[in-house]
Amino acid sequence: MRESESEVCLMGRSESVQEGTGAYNERSHMMFLARRLRLLTIATGMLCVMVGGCSADNTAVGTWKATDNANAFLVLESNGSVTGNDGCNHLGGEWAQDADTIEFSRIFSTLMFCEGVDTWLSHMTSARVNGNEMSIFDESGEPIGTLHK
Repeated sequence: MRESESEVCLMGRSESVQEGTGAYNERSHMMFLARRLRLLTIATGMLCVMVGGCSADNTAVGTWKATDNANAFLVLESNGSVTGNDGCNHLGGEWAQDADTIEFSRIFSTLMFCEGVDTWLSHMTSARVNGNEMSIFDESGEPIGTLHK
């Protein structure tokens, strides 16, 4: 190697490059970074598989809808707020998740009267998530309904 050359190591492969060739060095550096990013992405994916997944499905964040009442839904936001409608009344509050269990708190609801509409969501205190299904429970721990993502 000449004095005006440097050794560049790219993913375990050494190459001699002439100093002062900025375009080559910049290109080599970009290739090096791209390879590292690919390896990091692969390693992250493997880690996710080994620990049981890094999917958004592991969280309750999102919109959950009732199948028996097209107007009943909950939206759980990543900031811990929950909003929704039970088919008649608008509701809101806060939620927190621990594994597959969700606790609702500070739930408030409008008090409109809608004949023939079951306002079950306004009585929610907790829920359990199983994949794309959320079972809703009342204060006594009894199931009162189911929502789907």
